[in-house]
Amino acid sequence: MAWLRGLLALAYTYGFRRGDLLGEWEKGQWKRMPMLCNQVDLLNDTASLYSGETKNGEGRIVALTEECRLLVTELRKGKQPEDFLFMQQRGACPRLSRNVGRAHQSCRIARIAIP
Repeated sequence: MAWLRGLLALAYTYGFRRGDLLGEWEKGQWKRMPMLCNQVDLLNDTASLYSGETKNGEGRIVALTEECRLLVTELRKGKQPEDFLFMQQRGACPRLSRNVGRAHQSCRIARIAIP
């Protein structure tokens, strides 16, 4: 569940939307691409959202916190730059339910404290 920990950490820390991180799949094609490994620069400790790939169309570059850097480093291991950052073991980009009630269960599984 490393992908879930990283996903929740980036979303919570920087306010990234689900679509920014997991993309949007519509009618058999990507409407918005999921975050790719090449959008994370571990040398400069930054993560980028490309212009046109966000809900408001504006790109962003954020400085990674130590926690996010460690989680993203783990997610990038063994992946190519064009691979999905949040790829599950079976090679697919994960889908999260829109059901908010499952968020607490996901946080417990990922061992993330809920305030």
